[in-house]
Amino acid sequence: MRLRYQEIVGKPVVTRDGEDLGRVADLVAEPRDARLCVTALLVGPAALIRRISFKRAAFFRAVPPRRVPWTLVTRIDDRVHLSLDRATFQAFDVSGATAAHEENVAEEQKRRKKK
Repeated sequence: MRLRYQEIVGKPVVTRDGEDLGRVADLVAEPRDARLCVTALLVGPAALIRRISFKRAAFFRAVPPRRVPWTLVTRIDDRVHLSLDRATFQAFDVSGATAAHEENVAEEQKRRKKK
């Protein structure tokens, strides 16, 4: 599935049972061969703050961005639809791991700026 960044960011994300999880604030991508592939969506207000500024690292410890693995996306129309219902998604939610990862990224960027 080939989509542009602008076609995904800002869309509401809903679970299989129609529950709203928030809007897509940003994407996580990894290089594969000669292109970038989306691996996760960052959803909700904390993800939006992450997109705006890394200076709010303390905020992420309290309220981490919600990370939605791309493998859970079943289709995209006016909303992003997931394959899990809300209860299963909440049990599956890996946002805590995302917070630690985001702090590591912010620290790495600070180190690069100092060099």
